[in-house]
Amino acid sequence: MPRGTFAVCIDSSLKAFPPCLKGTTVTLKTHRSGFTNRASAFTLIELLVVIAIIAILAAILFPVFAQARAKARQTACLSNGKQLGLGIIQYTQDYDGVLPPSAVGGTTDTIAWPSLIYPYVKSAGVFICPSADDELFTPQAQYMNAAGGPTNWAQAYGTAVSSSSGTPVGYPYCSTTDSKYNVYGTGGDGSTVSLEQVKRLSYTRNVIPSPTGNWTKVNAIIPGFASSTALKSGFAGLYVTRGTASPSALDPVSESDIEDAAGTIQLFDAITGSGSADARALGSSMRGIQDSIRTDLFRDITPNKPGARHSDGYVAVFGDGHSKWIKWGTSKPCQWTIQNDTCL
Repeated sequence: MPRGTFAVCIDSSLKAFPPCLKGTTVTLKTHRSGFTNRASAFTLIELLVVIAIIAILAAILFPVFAQARAKARQTACLSNGKQLGLGIIQYTQDYDGVLPPSAVGGTTDTIAWPSLIYPYVKSAGVFICPSADDELFTPQAQYMNAAGGPTNWAQAYGTAVSSSSGTPVGYPYCSTTDSKYNVYGTGGDGSTVSLEQVKRLSYTRNVIPSPTGNWTKVNAIIPGFASSTALKSGFAGLYVTRGTASPSALDPVSESDIEDAAGTIQLFDAITGSGSADARALGSSMRGIQDSIRTDLFRDITPNKPGARHSDGYVAVFGDGHSKWIKWGTSKPCQWTIQNDTCL
């Protein structure tokens, strides 16, 4: 009998294993079982089908995961903005209704607004947007280019929107300034080094002062938007209450000066850059914008701008402390002034 083959006799009465006198002989064959058994293995076609299904699912789900992650960071940024807004409000309450200016100090020592409100925030991480990149980069031409020109808001006034194409700025920008890149003797938030409480900063204040020169391009589209009889100011430099004809971002405003707190952008996600120094050292530039062309109203190349790092938009914090997302290029001039202007 061959190896692995056994003969068993079965009686016609089905009694177990009687002598093989009568009945039926059944032959049983045995073999090894395991991974060498072809019946239990995948074919190449089956394996390729499974891999293809996994690849398709990954292609579908990975962008969803990336969007969810970006949305979570945007939400965290909104929360940061809310806390900074509340910190400014608390500072204002403690200083008899006077809001923090861009910075305070003399020609030698300066303390910027982030360090001024830090005691009310008590967390350096709040001053950094979760999506802000520490590395240097070149902004896309759709946000900043040599041609400049108005963005989407100008349509309401019958002015053509400038092209989103063009020659992008030739020097690098950053989303976060940092004290360790000190070049000008100022720290990450624009304070004098050793005096800064905030060593890294990615948010900018709207401290556009009131001279009409800061609104020249807006005036070209909306005649008389800013003039000696129609003062326009951000959260600093309103000379009518300071008694000087030369206001600056260092001149604070009071609560009584603010006619439209809920409708005026006070701070926002920002980027800064310069061709003469490492952008990460420009804390004094990051801390505040001082001209309308530095907003998203125009595509002009400037030292600082709103940074479109949240789904082609940025988080803005308004004067009353609330924060929201704004698509880059859709803000309106009235949203950058503390006066109660009419927005078309």
